[in-house]
Amino acid sequence: TEVLIIAHVNSVTWCTFTGDAARALPHARRAVELAEAATGKTTGLVAAVGLGRALLLNEQWSDAATTLEQALAEMRARQAALNAEAFVLGDLAQAVAALGDCGRARVLADEAVSVAQERHLMGAHSFLARARVLRASDGVRAAAAIETDLRQALAELERTEARAYAPLIHVERAELARLLGDETTWKRELREAHRLFIEMGATGHAERVGRQ
Repeated sequence: TEVLIIAHVNSVTWCTFTGDAARALPHARRAVELAEAATGKTTGLVAAVGLGRALLLNEQWSDAATTLEQALAEMRARQAALNAEAFVLGDLAQAVAALGDCGRARVLADEAVSVAQERHLMGAHSFLARARVLRASDGVRAAAAIETDLRQALAELERTEARAYAPLIHVERAELARLLGDETTWKRELREAHRLFIEMGATGHAERVGRQ
């Protein structure tokens, strides 16, 4: 049962990178159902994190924030699954920003970056999350900080070979160019993101970028 839970949560991660929001939720909910019947508490925590990520992917901001908040609190109380703490903080920051609490979102995003750096974890996710939060909260005023975070995300990508983040970084670069009114760069970055999404089979993301 615990192996199945991990498999379903890993499938949620796969859906996050491919942009398959519709498939992510059934995997996450099945993981939670299995966890309720399992004896291992850590897999229950992992299932909750997976559900939070699936809800975020489906833009169910309030439910995502509640689920991730609870998972983070349990993670810290039990000192369990802390290798995922930076990821949860980054996801929670994005959900909170979407709900309009930009001040708290920035604090969470900063904490995600700090945790990843202190524990020498793969930091591309955290830098990317903070760039998204800054774009949502401060817009063009945070252009320099967003650019710095995206450069840091790219450096982490190179350090850890986490290539799945490459097209996501290009999307954020396109969004930054749009904020700055640079249509040429906006189009170039979107085209590169689209090419990479197609190359890696991320059809959901490719369709979304293609519409833009």
